[in-house]
Amino acid sequence: MDEPQQDEPSQRDFAITAIFVVVIFFMRSIMCLATMIAAIVVGAMNLNTCPIQPYIPIYLIVFGVINILWLSMIFSKSKEGSNNRSTCLIILLDTFSLCWIIAGSCWIYSIYPPSYESGVDTYI
Repeated sequence: MDEPQQDEPSQRDFAITAIFVVVIFFMRSIMCLATMIAAIVVGAMNLNTCPIQPYIPIYLIVFGVINILWLSMIFSKSKEGSNNRSTCLIILLDTFSLCWIIAGSCWIYSIYPPSYESGVDTYI
């Protein structure tokens, strides 16, 4: 009497897990892409109309573009394989993104906290 193979369920479990991870990765990437497009749109719509800190719309536009470039580099690197040029560009984008987040945080929190006085509307 042949014993059932123990490898078949583990291969099936591995395949299910791999498919689940890939689906989650692509869903997360699509959500990130949609968020970055929204940041670009909001920044572009308010480019010359932000009365308190005019750098915030610029921050949103550049942040969205840099992260879309980063996502495209990650996808192209996974399809083409790793090379030094793409790795260096990803590191450069990561470094710029970190510096840009710090700069944007300074711009945003320089106007924080808002005025809590009743009847005073500083954002119009």
